[in-house]
Amino acid sequence: MMSLRLRKTWFNPLYFHLRKYVDDTKIRRIMVYGGKSSAKTFTIAQLFNILSYSQKCSCIAYRKEQTTIKISLKPAFVKAIESTYMNGAYDIQDFAIKGNNSKIIVFKGIDSEGKIKGIEGFKYMLLDELDHYTEEEFMQANLSLRGIEGQKIFSTWNPVDENIWIKKYIDRLQWVDMPLIVDKNKNSQLDSNSFVRKSTDGKTLLIKTTYHDNKWIVGGEGYGARDQNLIDEYDNLQKIDPNSYNVNVLGEWGVRDKTNKFAFAFEKTKHVGNIAYNPDYLVWLSFDFNVNPISCTAFQYYDEVLHAVKCFRLDNSNIYELCTLIAAYFPNAMFKVTGDASGTNRSAMVADNVNYYTIIKDQLKLLWTQFNIPTVNPRIEENQVKVNAVLYAGLFIADSENCKDLIYDLTFVEIDENKKIIKDRTAESKKSDFLDHFRYICNIIWPNMKSIKPVKK
Repeated sequence: MMSLRLRKTWFNPLYFHLRKYVDDTKIRRIMVYGGKSSAKTFTIAQLFNILSYSQKCSCIAYRKEQTTIKISLKPAFVKAIESTYMNGAYDIQDFAIKGNNSKIIVFKGIDSEGKIKGIEGFKYMLLDELDHYTEEEFMQANLSLRGIEGQKIFSTWNPVDENIWIKKYIDRLQWVDMPLIVDKNKNSQLDSNSFVRKSTDGKTLLIKTTYHDNKWIVGGEGYGARDQNLIDEYDNLQKIDPNSYNVNVLGEWGVRDKTNKFAFAFEKTKHVGNIAYNPDYLVWLSFDFNVNPISCTAFQYYDEVLHAVKCFRLDNSNIYELCTLIAAYFPNAMFKVTGDASGTNRSAMVADNVNYYTIIKDQLKLLWTQFNIPTVNPRIEENQVKVNAVLYAGLFIADSENCKDLIYDLTFVEIDENKKIIKDRTAESKKSDFLDHFRYICNIIWPNMKSIKPVKK
């Protein structure tokens, strides 16, 4: 076995607090929450890797959804191994990381098994993204982890809705504030926006952390370079949408809109008007490729404002007819094209074995330089923040007559408890095609949060 030689600058402050309290055998639950980019899961992954190796114990890490393990949870553990130069100590497998000390870190999704079970022999458990679990599942985990002295259940989440069961669970307990620094170790100093609290019965530890505690974002002596671009995005979000900043960046509890609207900042009085097509500016075509309807929204960007000038939809039709309709409406326009990333996929092949964007190019007589197609569609949660920041900043207006479909989607489309757009192809109110047009173009016009600046009055 290799010997562990760990440097303090390999770890964020959160690690030192976790490492201290993990030795407290009375503590059963360690709950960590906070804002985006605070490296909660990554830091716990570092801890699990080290504990599994040094204590010769096995660990188990859960996600609610099995499908997210390989794209999010497992990569965090792999990166954590690399960050501490422990590559030689582990064998990376599909849903496990096996140590050369015969101990293992296992990854499981609750949805694949129906409940938390089969966890005998594990000393430490992680419930990642606890806000996706029910309280019953959380309590089931507490009852299921048994048989080894000093066992602990770790959990992480980003707070959104103060009415969620987690907030009620926390509020039922009484807390004592603990120091923000561990044993005068300057590397362990948490930010003033963070805290460490222990329940008065000594069984639960609650830690709140933010991106200020992530030294690979804010930098510092002995750490990596400061990520000024991301810091600027967060600073800009604070100016544009303070509520979103407090919830998403500082990790404060928020109140979820009762209707769970995706575009919660959309206001008809502010974002709808009489918008005429302006031939002096190019036309952005944003496409979505569902069959019924097949659709597109035409936008123009000028005077720092995105103008939605025309929505096109054809039921039970095809991309050829849609292009004919667009060309007739804009006979002399200069076009730029964006839209659904899947339009380039093999699954998007239609007639003559060509994809949607190739047909659009040929039918509208365009050059590939007039296309700006993303490689992947924007992530819903992050994209929702951007869309609403654009709306808050007054950077969008839609024509009242020609963009009724888009206005409808911005008014009614909702998200579920997992921050995913609620879609139902059989229900008109839940197709969200025109909302998707808007999401795609926002990602092109404003590639990052820093680029979103309120219109000067």
